[in-house]
Amino acid sequence: MAILAAVQTVATEELSVDYWWEAAGKDLLIVQPEFDAIATATIENARQIVKELSNKSKLVVVPDSGHALLPEQPEIVQKAILEWLRERN
Repeated sequence: MAILAAVQTVATEELSVDYWWEAAGKDLLIVQPEFDAIATATIENARQIVKELSNKSKLVVVPDSGHALLPEQPEIVQKAILEWLRERN
């Protein structure tokens, strides 16, 4: 975990907010938990990103899920990713 935290800190310090906000110019899928008590502003941020990058982004809000999205709703997350990949081909 310490290595991950260090890498995240460096990335945050080295890259401008505009760079990651715009997904470095790439297509973006945001799979967002409906109820994230830890990152409370995240769903609003996701909606703003999709609004600004509408032609390159997609938001999927996963119902009945919190910050531990993958263990809580793995099937929904998998389905969202696979559908997004199919749409791109």
